[in-house]
Amino acid sequence: MLYCVKCGSSVAEGTTLCLKCGTPVTGEESRTAAEAQAAQSRKYSAIPPVYGHHVRLWFPVALGILACAALFTAVRMNSDPYGIGIVKRHFVFYDDYAHGTWRYKPCEAAGHQKCVDVSYTVPVQACGPVTFSWEVFPGEDDLNYEGAEPRVNEAKYAFYAFLVKDTGALIAAQAVGKPVPETCQYR
Repeated sequence: MLYCVKCGSSVAEGTTLCLKCGTPVTGEESRTAAEAQAAQSRKYSAIPPVYGHHVRLWFPVALGILACAALFTAVRMNSDPYGIGIVKRHFVFYDDYAHGTWRYKPCEAAGHQKCVDVSYTVPVQACGPVTFSWEVFPGEDDLNYEGAEPRVNEAKYAFYAFLVKDTGALIAAQAVGKPVPETCQYR
């Protein structure tokens, strides 16, 4: 005689599924259906069955991964010792110029506790590599834009939009939507 794992009803020999509920059946007569179902549910448990409650093994693993990801994100967002995040909050580079190289080095500025020289180098059509530079003061969440080198006319290129810190307004570049100049436009 076979027994249903879920509802406990007896089913005919050779049957693999219960006719009442559609769950698998067991051929072990020494175990009741409730015992078989409990054993099946504990199969992947992370806690031994003597503790009553069981937690699937994937749950603590997934919870640990999520906690690590949240901690990593929080640390990265709150610690910006190099000032690049401050620049990225104010200068939003357009897609054509959004894949450059960031560099930083310590600097000294009168009246500021901490100063970092941040530069961003991006290739520009007909001009070659153009480097934008800032003095960033991470302790004060402030920056000073020093300009581009070589001195290209930034009004002719759609390099970046500028986000005003106090108002939250995004000021688009004058050249948005205009074609890129064929020759390098210097100031």
